[in-house]
Amino acid sequence: MKEPLSESFYLQLRFVFYLLVLMPIISEAQRITIIDKNHSPIEGVSVYKENSDFIGISDYKGKINLPDFKTNTNFTFLLTGYKTKIITQEEIIKNDYIIILEREHLKLDKVIIIGRNQQYREDIISETDIINQKEIQVTNSISTADALAMSGNIFVQKSQFGGGSPVLRGFEANRVLLVLDGVRMNNAIYRNGHLQNSITVDNFSLKRIEVIFGPGSLTYGSDAIGGVIHFKTKDPVFNTNFSQYKFRYSSAAKEKTGYISVNMGLSKFASTLILSSSSFSDLRAGDNRPAKYPDFGKREYFTAFVNGKDTIVKNENYNIQKGTGFSQLNMLSKSIYQFNNYTKLTANIQYSTSSNIPRYDFLTEMKGNQFKYSEWYYGPQTRLLGALRLDLSRKNKLYDNAVLIAALQKINEDRISRKFGSKWKKSNKEELFVFSLSIDLKKYLSNKNHEFVYGLDFQNNNLNSSGSRQNIFTGERKNDILTRYPSDLAQNYRMGSYLQYVFGEKDYPFQISLGSRIETNHIFLKYKNDSIFNWDKSYYNGVKNNNTSFAFSIGGKYRLPRKWKISGNVSTAFRNPNIDDLGKIRIKKGEILVPNLDLKTEKSNNIELSVKKEYKLKNLYVDVSTTGFYTILNGAIIRDRYSLPDGNDIYIDGNDTLLVMANQNIEQQRVFGFSIGLNSKIKQFTITANMVYTKGDILEADKSTKPAAHIPPLFGNVKLGYKKGNFSAKYIFIFNAAKPINLYGGPVDNPENATIDGTYAWSTHNVYLQYKLSQAFDLSLAFENILDIHYRTFSSGVSSPGRNIIVSVSGKIFK
Repeated sequence: MKEPLSESFYLQLRFVFYLLVLMPIISEAQRITIIDKNHSPIEGVSVYKENSDFIGISDYKGKINLPDFKTNTNFTFLLTGYKTKIITQEEIIKNDYIIILEREHLKLDKVIIIGRNQQYREDIISETDIINQKEIQVTNSISTADALAMSGNIFVQKSQFGGGSPVLRGFEANRVLLVLDGVRMNNAIYRNGHLQNSITVDNFSLKRIEVIFGPGSLTYGSDAIGGVIHFKTKDPVFNTNFSQYKFRYSSAAKEKTGYISVNMGLSKFASTLILSSSSFSDLRAGDNRPAKYPDFGKREYFTAFVNGKDTIVKNENYNIQKGTGFSQLNMLSKSIYQFNNYTKLTANIQYSTSSNIPRYDFLTEMKGNQFKYSEWYYGPQTRLLGALRLDLSRKNKLYDNAVLIAALQKINEDRISRKFGSKWKKSNKEELFVFSLSIDLKKYLSNKNHEFVYGLDFQNNNLNSSGSRQNIFTGERKNDILTRYPSDLAQNYRMGSYLQYVFGEKDYPFQISLGSRIETNHIFLKYKNDSIFNWDKSYYNGVKNNNTSFAFSIGGKYRLPRKWKISGNVSTAFRNPNIDDLGKIRIKKGEILVPNLDLKTEKSNNIELSVKKEYKLKNLYVDVSTTGFYTILNGAIIRDRYSLPDGNDIYIDGNDTLLVMANQNIEQQRVFGFSIGLNSKIKQFTITANMVYTKGDILEADKSTKPAAHIPPLFGNVKLGYKKGNFSAKYIFIFNAAKPINLYGGPVDNPENATIDGTYAWSTHNVYLQYKLSQAFDLSLAFENILDIHYRTFSSGVSSPGRNIIVSVSGKIFK
């Protein structure tokens, strides 16, 4: 029998009730409210007491508690997009505990801190771009790859619908560095063809995407030749509890997406959990093809396994690209603990996985009069990230600010294929563990006119690679196929340090930046004795590849009268060979790629010059900018003829005779071009426009040239925006010029997936509408590719969506 509850228990319960209910009422009079000139509350304002003591952040009602203080104590209120306000306790009392903040007059993305080492955007010499959370939400991008493409400054290649390989200044894949919350995503098996890993970052979790164009090796080390794409996820919000949701449907792939997030915020601890799930059917391409290419991109037949055998089936709708559908699941959990005014610890856990993702370009590949493959897909692409970040802001002799990040990643990549009519299904599986550590410190001298940024970083990759084939009828499994990478052991670790000095940041019209970096890269590979090839004995004992690389940067920026600004820099960058370069064994298009352990570092020399002009009138803000760049890449790694250890330059694989190839440092590339950008705002209207032109050549020994790979055609977009009250609208015109087939850079540009003349020019019209019915309910409606144009972006293996209608509802619910 249960004991009756005691009277003391009820007294304690009442006390807790009074504490929870009455205390907020009692303390309400001691709280201040932060609003704008329209009396709307402002959330997320950081409040500091004298001597930069951090107090807290305003909640969704714009409210925050202030401690007891003296009458003449100053308080500072900071929020990007608003003018900084400093006010005393006496003034706060006179204003009835209400603080009114003014918006920065017509400024666009001025006070933004970007990069791993937390530099102001205005103080970075290189060209930068910010894709903010609002832009991603307005265009309802289905993945981070699509969000990048919508910027107008970044070209994206797609081998399949479930992918997206960004191209920066004519460089792609492992020559572009992807960073997530300060952690390098690039790992030891990032390849040099087309890389689809960007979609493993959930666009619903993003706060913004920061893009630094051109060399980034100074801060980030290897791989940042074309630039750095830094994905930053949302941080939990202090002092408030709320939930967010979004549900979306799009017609082109019958997309069904759901997203939910929960935030719990106390005064010193805040945590957020984000979940999203998406499902896509086979993608429908546009129906309006150019008269010259009436059959381009039609999927008239596909393969299916019917009655125990591979069968060619007629497609009822040739615009439906059979073999493109997939699904994806993402999770983010982030927690922040503010120990004191100077110390903050962030725990970050992210998980992403997918269904099998069909490799559409391979599923459409023909051999004679029949399909080459019945099955070719990536197994579930799984990425798990766990990271701890420590922010320190107490001034001392070594630093004013410091950021330490330790992270562990686990990545699984599987490739499964079966040739048409074959009973054997081949599987290559990779399991990669990556540990990384970075320390970035910043020290100011002489009223912040002298800034030193320095740090070091380390990354270690351990790879397990396996290969097998399975009989689809009997289930028999054999381990007698090539592993993609060394079968016994593959390890790659790198360590680097850098120092950067910036002068003239605050009180001078000019700014000078100098920096250098040193980095070492070590690879150890070991093969099992049962390898298909008869390697030299040293391969079974283990072989090494070591490289040391240097980079430097010299740049400057000058602010002229009448809002002119000129900036430029001369710099170097590098990419160390990784396990994929050295140890990959792959069969494709009549060739077999084998290891070459003598590879050296790719090195680039770069020049960049930018000019920007701002115009400001009463209700008008305009800035126009143009940037030119020129890059020479020396020792570029490309595939070329090679010999096996036994001297043979051909390899027999069943009925196939394959040419032996290997990666080698034998190429010099020249890439140059320019970008033009415009940003303007007048009352409720905004106009932005971007255009990028790139040209690339390979310089031959006889001084002749031929086209380089990965060079997109001229591309860009124009965006017209309107916002009034709770309604907003945006029109986006997207365009790509033609790319003639004779300017393709060989097999890596996939000429077989283009027309006989190459990639034709195309453009689309897109409209996005949004209406905010309440804080808890937003309605969005979009019409993409309104004219149902059929187009395929350069080097891609899948056609882009046809006419697409997107409907979504979303909202935020406070507790």
